[in-house]
Amino acid sequence: MMQIRGFQAVPVNNERALLQAVSRQPVSVSITARAASFNHYAGGVYNAPECGINVNHAVTFVGYGTSPEGIKYWLAKNSWGKTWGENGYIRLRRDVEWPQGMCGIAQSPCYPVA
Repeated sequence: MMQIRGFQAVPVNNERALLQAVSRQPVSVSITARAASFNHYAGGVYNAPECGINVNHAVTFVGYGTSPEGIKYWLAKNSWGKTWGENGYIRLRRDVEWPQGMCGIAQSPCYPVA
């Protein structure tokens, strides 16, 4: 059994580095979850710049992709149970125009190191 020795921070405000990290393992991400649109998310690629960048919650990025409409997204597992979002997951718009990422996700991502 492997034991976690610590964590590795992903370079701040760098979605490209975040993509490289998520391609290798799940990544813990701080996010702003204050917006009503986030709390009531039910599906689709979440694209709400008004959610802000003042993070107050954590999710785990487990993947990424592109929607049929061509929108790049992050796939995040939330801790609010399977009745929230897409069976407990949210797809957040990826590669936004501001460095902090959608809802501040690029400000302090990290992953465990064995």
